[in-house]
Amino acid sequence: MTKYIKEDNKKIRIEPNPYRNIKQKFKMKTKKLSGGQPVVNLQGNPVYTEVTPESLYRVPGTSKRVAPARTQKGLNTGLDMLVTNPYKDVNSYTPEWEVVLKGKEKVLLQHILEYECGYSLDYLTHRIPNGVVASDKVDKKFFETVESKPRLDGNVTFLHLSNPIHKVNYYTLLAHKSVANTWDELMDGGNEEAEWYIVDDESKQKRQKSKSMRVVEGGAALKELMDSNSDSILTMTKALELSEASDRNITKDKAFNIIYNYYNKDIKSFDQFIELYNLWKDPVVGRNKFIAMGDLFNYQNQGLVAYKGGRYTWYKTIPGEPAETFTFNGKMNFIVEFLLDPANQENVEMLQEEYESKIK
Repeated sequence: MTKYIKEDNKKIRIEPNPYRNIKQKFKMKTKKLSGGQPVVNLQGNPVYTEVTPESLYRVPGTSKRVAPARTQKGLNTGLDMLVTNPYKDVNSYTPEWEVVLKGKEKVLLQHILEYECGYSLDYLTHRIPNGVVASDKVDKKFFETVESKPRLDGNVTFLHLSNPIHKVNYYTLLAHKSVANTWDELMDGGNEEAEWYIVDDESKQKRQKSKSMRVVEGGAALKELMDSNSDSILTMTKALELSEASDRNITKDKAFNIIYNYYNKDIKSFDQFIELYNLWKDPVVGRNKFIAMGDLFNYQNQGLVAYKGGRYTWYKTIPGEPAETFTFNGKMNFIVEFLLDPANQENVEMLQEEYESKIK
């Protein structure tokens, strides 16, 4: 929710979403396999298909201008909402502002900013005609100028509210789907499309506190894994699907350091580590799932279990018999419904034998 900020000396910090891949859809010409000619429709035009890259990241140094989205009512500037009027009792107004502000408990945020920043009435209007604005147009409104589209990139961006343009930019970004209003909104999934987020003081303090807790809670959990009379700390590297876990000669000391560096990266990695640690701590149900996650990593690493589109598949082949396929949606389903299902133990033993023969 947009909240009016009176303090002109406030500095707003905007950071890139650390968990987001920049996925865009590209249109590509589809070509026939026979003849190598493009597929065409009835009008003879090439047919296009939309392809979404799996992993696409913004190249350092590149940027994007964030412009207000166009709606049926005009631009979504975030300024067309009523806020408490701090200027209702000013001693003197110009005639146009007296009509808009005098004695009014609430007025449009647009008019508050116009008055504060010394702009004329309706300079910040969201009712901007669609189409290209002529570069030589003299009486441009603010949202017809390039300054209305702040440039954001993969670095930290600061907006100084003492700067009238930055002040309007701030409220515009609050209303944009590409910018989460807070860290909590970003982490709670309130804005899954956000490429950036606004750093608010309260969330920043929570993050600093959670980082301190990671040191204490994570360190205690890691030490317990290390001190256990088992290979649990090695299994943890596999359950986390860390690339270093593929090394069959990895030592416990090395595993300790790898896991420590992993969960200290960010809160998401820490939460994943603690979730798996809690599985390991549960001797009744969780421990078996934890161990099976390590087994599944081994099977995938040796090419025995295939993964594609969220589906895990094992192809059971016995000489002289038809091949049999075991496919499950999601890792935990493969673990619970196959690896840990007593009815499948004969098949699981066969899979384990295949694995052992592979690593000899």
